[in-house]
Amino acid sequence: MESIGTCPICLTDISAADEAFIEPCLHHFCFRCLQAWVRTQQNQASPVTCPVCKTPFNSIIYDCHDVAYRVWSIDDAPTSTGKHLDNRFGLTSEQRRRRSRYSAPCNQVEEEQVSAVEKGNTLESRHFEEVFVTLKALSRPAVAQWLIRELQALLLQEDVDLLAHHIVGNLKHGIEASVLEKKRLKKLRPGRLEGDKAVEVVAAAMVPYFPEYGKKLGQEFVEFIISGLNIDAHDAVVFRIKEEEAEEEEGIG
Repeated sequence: MESIGTCPICLTDISAADEAFIEPCLHHFCFRCLQAWVRTQQNQASPVTCPVCKTPFNSIIYDCHDVAYRVWSIDDAPTSTGKHLDNRFGLTSEQRRRRSRYSAPCNQVEEEQVSAVEKGNTLESRHFEEVFVTLKALSRPAVAQWLIRELQALLLQEDVDLLAHHIVGNLKHGIEASVLEKKRLKKLRPGRLEGDKAVEVVAAAMVPYFPEYGKKLGQEFVEFIISGLNIDAHDAVVFRIKEEEAEEEEGIG
């Protein structure tokens, strides 16, 4: 199948039969990826924007043959209100619990991580510029599962696989770029991406959806990746402090 470039959303080859362009910026993507992107963005308050340059757009050019083409208006795309989404996709108790993490300020999350160390738990308080994300750590199956669960909790919808793939793909691209840079500088280190840069990558990918939660998601994601824990074990560590504090408050009362 003929390839005419790489889709910035799914990071795979764009087939000629599935090529689509955003009007007016003319960045090209897989048509199916753009449709999924539009559906996801339409469920948010912000306007639909290009994944590459963030230009707002209302139509997609596709099915191009020489000078002939078709236009897909995003006004024709099915939309869902937040209420509808919540009824259609019910959060699990774990997702509701995780969602509450994002309603707390960043400094509160960091204080809880410091408290975890003081109480002897395995979750350490880390400075993100001092830790690294590697391809090996990013390739653990639990990493994609954790991210999908998190995005579902934040966006209140089930179909988040494309966005999760986009975030992980961008992180892998960052690691691969780091490898090339180290080779250029003749530094023989394994491919890895600094934690603070990984947080920035995740935050940038979340801008069209929940920009206010992008940094927090990045921090939580990096913490999970470098922890090496499975989802249940990580949840147990993260929420143990809150449970212990609640028990202490009940004892005082």
